[in-house]
Amino acid sequence: MWKSVRLLTWLSFCNLFGINEARFSKDPKKKSRLITVAVAMLILFAMMAFYAGALAFAFITLNLTDLIPTYLGVVITLLAFIFTVFRAGPTLFSRKQFEFLSVLPVRPAAIVISRFISVYIYDLAISLCSTVSVLVVCACHLTLSPWFYISMLFGALFLPLLPMTASMLVGTGIYAVTASMKRKNLMQTIFSFTFLAVYFALINSMNGMTDDMLLDLAEKLKALESVFPTVGWFSDGVRGNIGAYLLFFAVSLAVFFGFALLVGKYYRWLCTHLTSNAAKGNYVMKKQKKSSALSACFFRERKRYFSSSVYFMNTAIGYIMTVVLAAMLAFGDGNVLIASFPSQRVAKIVPFLLAALANMMPITSSAISMEGNCFWLTQTLPVRVRDIANAKLLVNLMFAAPCMLISSGILAFAIRPDLPDLFWMLFVSALYAVFGSVLGLFINMKLPMLHWDHESQAVKQGRSAFVTMFACFVTAVLPVVPLLIVSGIAAHIAMGVICLALLLLTRTMYRRICTFDLKKIAED
Repeated sequence: MWKSVRLLTWLSFCNLFGINEARFSKDPKKKSRLITVAVAMLILFAMMAFYAGALAFAFITLNLTDLIPTYLGVVITLLAFIFTVFRAGPTLFSRKQFEFLSVLPVRPAAIVISRFISVYIYDLAISLCSTVSVLVVCACHLTLSPWFYISMLFGALFLPLLPMTASMLVGTGIYAVTASMKRKNLMQTIFSFTFLAVYFALINSMNGMTDDMLLDLAEKLKALESVFPTVGWFSDGVRGNIGAYLLFFAVSLAVFFGFALLVGKYYRWLCTHLTSNAAKGNYVMKKQKKSSALSACFFRERKRYFSSSVYFMNTAIGYIMTVVLAAMLAFGDGNVLIASFPSQRVAKIVPFLLAALANMMPITSSAISMEGNCFWLTQTLPVRVRDIANAKLLVNLMFAAPCMLISSGILAFAIRPDLPDLFWMLFVSALYAVFGSVLGLFINMKLPMLHWDHESQAVKQGRSAFVTMFACFVTAVLPVVPLLIVSGIAAHIAMGVICLALLLLTRTMYRRICTFDLKKIAED
């Protein structure tokens, strides 16, 4: 069985991001696009490492060195859980993969374990990235025993196992409960959002808030050890408790392989029941309605968007988190941080920071890719390219514009800016909602992913998603630099220049989109 696991895992890895095609294709475009994705991923991991190392340095500064193992364990646990829970069902029980692999002479347990390992490799990269960054900071500022570094690095290999298994269990449960419902995708979305809301509410209520943010974080980390027992065992093991360290390894491996073997035993039955649909013969022709080409295309795009829980959850989360962040800064303990800076400077910087979070993964970054092998239907529609592009942009603006304006309005209530600064807050937010929508669609037209096995690949693993995430972050953060330097009238002039540059860039990309030949769009 283990030979089958190795071969299936290698096959899954080769298909990731089109690696296999780039290896054997003679087309230089495929190799260059793979390099683009690799560079974007390296930048994202570098940013993650920077944040992990910066917070570890803050703990060292406050003489909270003993909490570093707990902090690392909690961060890896939370990231592994969140990044896996949305794609658990589609990854394990993909209909296309099931039909392809069910005819092969391999045991179902081998298929399940190989998919677990494929997900584990992605979570492991996040774990090692954070761990190495923290260890480098500790080595530069502390004198610790070799056991600390060895146990931390070795433990990073096993920390993602339990949260990944738990997220697989939750994701599979949501997938199973909603599989037989009438509006399956809508119910999956509601269940997922409800679970995340309860999950974060429980995490946030573990302890009361204090006046110092880092001390409050330290108290929450201690409280979270009771919620994640493996984190406590890992932390105790790093501090010298060998028994707790061995218990951490044993429980992580036992739960991981136990769940994989259990799912493997009933894999065929689960796939058959979770991916089958019962067709009804009660269809009745209703009165036909006539609408414009743009309205018809918009209805088509909106229906596709809400019909996929993976598509909706991964693209709408950025806009929703923007509103949540604004509310926390305005009405929570973050208002102390806002009050410590001049309101004029904060009012000019805030909309750019909100844009960096909101445009993290715009809907348009995978609007072309989500059509997959059916994109030829769009290419043959007797409508203008402008109408098709506008429909995709409107679906994104349906979320982006209200969320950006609401977030800016909430923060304006807390900051109380003067009239010119209030204008810039609202105008920049609206401008970035349009800019992020156009940029995502422009990049997706250049870097489509039309061949995929399940929707999470098109949404989260496509080249367009990584490039758009990086481009949106850079274009939102770079304008902050001059605003930190200048003030007064010069700051208003700088805001005008920045907005003018964004408007010209948006107009240029939009014109290119509207004149693009859809028949030439293909995953080369």
